[in-house]
Amino acid sequence: MVNNEEDSDVDAEDTTEIDAVELVDAVEPAEGCEDAVAQEEEEAEPVAQTPEFSYPKWYTLRMEAVAFQNEKLQDIAKNHKDPNAQLLAMQMGVFSPYENAEEAIAVWQALAEKFDADFVATYITPELERIELVHTRTLNNEALVPGQKVPAFTLANLDGDDVSLYDLAGTKDMVLIDFWASWCGPCIATFPELKKLHAAYTDENFEIVGVSVDDNLEDWSGGVEDHQLPWVQLGELKDADNGSPVSVSYGINFIPSTFLIDSQGCIYRKNIHTSELKDFLVDRYGMDESLVEPEEEPEETPEISS
Repeated sequence: MVNNEEDSDVDAEDTTEIDAVELVDAVEPAEGCEDAVAQEEEEAEPVAQTPEFSYPKWYTLRMEAVAFQNEKLQDIAKNHKDPNAQLLAMQMGVFSPYENAEEAIAVWQALAEKFDADFVATYITPELERIELVHTRTLNNEALVPGQKVPAFTLANLDGDDVSLYDLAGTKDMVLIDFWASWCGPCIATFPELKKLHAAYTDENFEIVGVSVDDNLEDWSGGVEDHQLPWVQLGELKDADNGSPVSVSYGINFIPSTFLIDSQGCIYRKNIHTSELKDFLVDRYGMDESLVEPEEEPEETPEISS
């Protein structure tokens, strides 16, 4: 129900304060992380020029129509005098939580002042909290660039023992943090190559730390067993109902998400493809690119003469 006590217009410039990791200047590396930035700049390849591509006329017209529709709906959401019209426009998802989060948050907050408490709790607060969470994750993710340090965390492994990321990383040369889940097809697709790299470079103090974001322990342990994952496994499971603080602090909005760090927690690469990871490790450790040792042929059983 509409609360008529206040009927103020929405100021699109108003934003809410988000409890996020403070954004940092990527030009200034964190203390002790200068090598991470220097190496990334040294290995950076020039961006290839992509050939010009033109969409079919029907597609261009369709996108123009969608843009026109969104523009009108956004205007209704921000400026219409009827809160019900504003609410309907917002429920149509006219603001992307990834691109227009601050505008969406401002509108939802203003709408919360125009409806009664029960209505707000049922229809507005959940949407507002969802967008605020996505926005927080996005800001945190943008702050975690090569040359910065990853947030510290401690999570339990499958045996229930707590493992500190920084304690583990301190005993290694390089660590790949891999956020994944048992239901994630793209995550699973990386496992064969990651297994080869893990086997080849374990003696060089390279480690992988998988962080499962599965719904429950059964799904997580089943995924590890099904795919025979040999590296460190930690879990931040949704059924713990603790708000997933590690995933939030790392800005995980999609998986797989990876961070390649050194023993000090400095980020060297972010969301690195397995082929790029292979090149990085080969360059760092000077190992042959074959990675996999040839299998030994079984010895022939000598014939027994009669």
